[in-house]
Amino acid sequence: DLKLEYSIIEIFGSAEYANVRGSYALSSTEGNAVDKGKFFSVWRKSPDGQWLLTHDIFSSDLPVPVAQ
Repeated sequence: DLKLEYSIIEIFGSAEYANVRGSYALSSTEGNAVDKGKFFSVWRKSPDGQWLLTHDIFSSDLPVPVAQ
């Protein structure tokens, strides 16, 4: 099993759009680190008042494994 934790660093925007910047950590339930990095997402408020995710990007802080 995996455990995902998000930390929001900043939220900014307007009445119609919100931008969220933060970090994440993915680990096994045994506590072994699997991945960690940062993310940025864009949300738009729909006419019925719900916030909908329109864009989401993440970037790992871990090096890319080199093929042997």
